Amino acid sequence: MNEPVFKHYEESTNLQLFFDLFFVANLASFNDKQEINSQASLGIYVGFFCILWFTWCQVTLCDVRFITDSISERLAHACHFGVMVGLAVVGPQFNELDHTTPWTLMRKLSIVLIVSRTVLTFQYGTVLVFVWKYKKSRLPLIVNMSTLLAAVFVYVAIYIALVYETSPLLYIGWYIVFVFEAVSSIIIAARWQVLSFQGTHLIERMSCLSLIILGEGVIGVCKSIVKIEKYDNTFSAAAIGGITCSVLIIYLVYILYFDNLHEGKSTSIRQHIWACLHFPFHVTLVLLTEGASQFVAWRHIIEYVKDTFQGVDILTIADAPKTTEAFAALSSTVNTVIFEGFFPVSLHDAKIAELNLQILGDNSSTPAQSSAAIEAIQVLLFRTVFDAYGFEPTHIPATMEDDPSTAIPAIYDAYLKVFKFLFGYFFTCGGLTLIWIGVLSWLSMSNIEYRARWRFVAIATNILLGVGLCLLTLLILTDAALTLGMSPWTITICVFVFMIAIIVDQVVKNKMQRFKEE
Repeated sequence: MNEPVFKHYEESTNLQLFFDLFFVANLASFNDKQEINSQASLGIYVGFFCILWFTWCQVTLCDVRFITDSISERLAHACHFGVMVGLAVVGPQFNELDHTTPWTLMRKLSIVLIVSRTVLTFQYGTVLVFVWKYKKSRLPLIVNMSTLLAAVFVYVAIYIALVYETSPLLYIGWYIVFVFEAVSSIIIAARWQVLSFQGTHLIERMSCLSLIILGEGVIGVCKSIVKIEKYDNTFSAAAIGGITCSVLIIYLVYILYFDNLHEGKSTSIRQHIWACLHFPFHVTLVLLTEGASQFVAWRHIIEYVKDTFQGVDILTIADAPKTTEAFAALSSTVNTVIFEGFFPVSLHDAKIAELNLQILGDNSSTPAQSSAAIEAIQVLLFRTVFDAYGFEPTHIPATMEDDPSTAIPAIYDAYLKVFKFLFGYFFTCGGLTLIWIGVLSWLSMSNIEYRARWRFVAIATNILLGVGLCLLTLLILTDAALTLGMSPWTITICVFVFMIAIIVDQVVKNKMQRFKEE
């Protein structure tokens, strides 16, 4: 025998599942600190997710082929657990990349990546030692180790450059190396049988991570529910509908993905590509679930503002006299929001509320002073509610603090930009998720499915529906996005589209069953 025969598991081992828990913990802790409300925050979110995903992927590509229950493997995984802990340490600070040049943070991440790839090199080296007598196995393992060592040297070079603070864009090198590592692993596996994924449980590992990301989406929805209970403790029909739709989206994605998953062995380049394409699929999936949880909060905010801010509306009606009833309504609204529902607020905001209420309660105040006080309270209430639910704009116009007369249009525009961004990336990711499911379904088709045209109908439906959802993003160029966002139908549309995809998929499956029987 010229090549060794490795023992392959048909499903994830306990050690692999334990490693997955560190991925979940990292993603959950990062989600707690990072709100997606702008292009910059979206870039930061995707950037950290890339680091986390590719680190998990490299460990997984090694495990599915060579994992054994040995002392060396347990020591190696202990190091991988430490790497994940290191990512958890730097994760909450990762958003600093958007504000300053965090040289210390980037150096820490470089060290974490150096350790990760060094341990992987050691693991492949251990395998090489045990199969050294098989001459045909030496070259592919040496090539694989060489790619990892090259990655280590690049990470070391980036670290040294960061020590001398040469360029804040050095972190881009990480992502270039990630792509190089992944592509090299797939090419080597396709070129040499000894390192191929044939007979491994790579498909099961990728689907397991998909399930983990869907589970994280459920956690995100639950966190939005906790926020609602914390600040309001009441649920309107619209809020309950938003929660239901968010959970339904996650469940419908689960059905579409796993109903089209074939647990066969990875024996072709098509299935290697299937595994690689899980990276963009997982990116869009995690963003879709994050957007769904944000829309839960958005629906509640809309209802909360309508119900609670009535006292402010009384005083903003043109030429409305300053009555005792109106002032009492305004005071009640301020107390409900500032000193009860969202308490504790900052000392600065509390002083603004008290000062402007005093101005409105003073009969000697001029109309100009009263008008300015009302507008200042409006700004304060608006900011308090939206910021608490994670819709804080990245840029607050100076006019909000300096000139209350221009604050209301400025704050409206700032928060409108946040909503439009949420609307855009949510529907884009919803559409891309459907498209990726269609592509992944095509790549995992069996030979008999290739002979049945009905299977292509379901795939084409997924792709066309996905394109349609993506095109809804164009509504942000008009007022239609805000009009839709103020209604309960925003997230419901996405549910209906996914349900149509599932109905078509089930009809096709029935046709396929008849085709097989014939």
